[in-house]
Amino acid sequence: MPSGSGKPTASPTSFVTGLAWSFIGLAAVSLLLAVIQYVLVARVLPMNDIRAALLDAIKMNLLPPLAMMVFENMRGIAVALAGASLLTLLISIGLLHRQNWARLAFAWMMIAAVALHIAGAVFPLYLLRDFSPAADAIPPELQGIAAFLKNMLTVISIAMGIAFAGAFGWLAQRMLSSDVKREFVR
Repeated sequence: MPSGSGKPTASPTSFVTGLAWSFIGLAAVSLLLAVIQYVLVARVLPMNDIRAALLDAIKMNLLPPLAMMVFENMRGIAVALAGASLLTLLISIGLLHRQNWARLAFAWMMIAAVALHIAGAVFPLYLLRDFSPAADAIPPELQGIAAFLKNMLTVISIAMGIAFAGAFGWLAQRMLSSDVKREFVR
C-alpha cells in the first residue's frame, strides 16, 4: 500500500496500545493531582504561615534558598504540571487512534523527558550541597549516619534519573522505528 494513502500499513500492536493506555492512565492521574495541588495552594493551605516557616528554615540554613523560589511559584508549577499532563493525555489518545502526529509528539516528549531526567540526575549534587550547614549542626555521633544517608540519596537519585532517561530514550527510539511507524495513519 502506498505510504501516502492515509491508512496504516501494519496491524496495531499491543506495544503501542499498551503504551497509549498506560500513558492515558498516568496522565489522567497526574492531571487530577495537579488540579488538587492548585486548589490546595490557591484555597486551602495557610500560605503566609508556610512562607514564614520557610524563611525561618532558610535563615537557619536548614533549607536552601531554592525552597523559597519553588514555594513562591507553586501555583505556576501546578498549572504547568496540569498543562503537561493534559498534553500527555491528548497525545496518548492520539497514539491509541494511531495518529502519526501523536507518534512524533510522543517521541519528542520522551526526548524532552530524557533531557529533564539527566538534568534531574545532577540536581541532587547542587541541592544537597546547600544542606551542609544543617548537617554540621547534627550531633557528632549522628554525622556518620547523616553523611551516609546524604550519599545514598544522591546515588539513588542519580541512578533513578539515568534509569528513567534510558527507558524514555528507548521509548523514543522505538516510536521512531520503521516497525512502529507502519502502524500509524499518515
